[in-house]
Amino acid sequence: MTCLPGDFVRSQSLSASRCEQAWRTHRAANDWSSMRPLLTEVIRLAREEASIRAQKTGLSLYDAMLDTYEPGMRTERLDVVFAELKAFLPAFTDQVLDKQAATPLVSLGDHFSIEQQRALGLEVMAVLGFDFDHGRLDVSHHPFCGGVQEDVRITTRYTTDNFVESFMAVIHETRQAIYE
Repeated sequence: MTCLPGDFVRSQSLSASRCEQAWRTHRAANDWSSMRPLLTEVIRLAREEASIRAQKTGLSLYDAMLDTYEPGMRTERLDVVFAELKAFLPAFTDQVLDKQAATPLVSLGDHFSIEQQRALGLEVMAVLGFDFDHGRLDVSHHPFCGGVQEDVRITTRYTTDNFVESFMAVIHETRQAIYE
């Protein structure tokens, strides 16, 4: 982080905060035109950050940013990983789709109480190995995972007409929490 000038970090933090707060309102109103300039600024600053980091580290733009999330990882290694996935996934996806097409759907109804969804989420977290002595599940506008190793907070949001949204978010955030 020392390669980033303080004024830049301040601008980037303010821009991200403005955008995230506005998103809460504009998402509910499906108002993309009001979000666009805010998100454009966040992206502009992210590109500027990549440029600064690349210049200071001698890495490519992508590798400079990748290093902030996965230190030491480089594009060359990702190319190998993704080549393996590219070779495997198309046939596997076809197998999954064929199996799903041959399996009748089970109706789950159209209303799922928040209490039922929360109970399901907590049960899935336990099955996946989440340590409830060092974290918990809360509610927010958008699912996320944050905190430190000793105190990880996972959030989700609930809608009573679609439990899958919360269910998938809890799985995703739990795996991220365990990874972190």
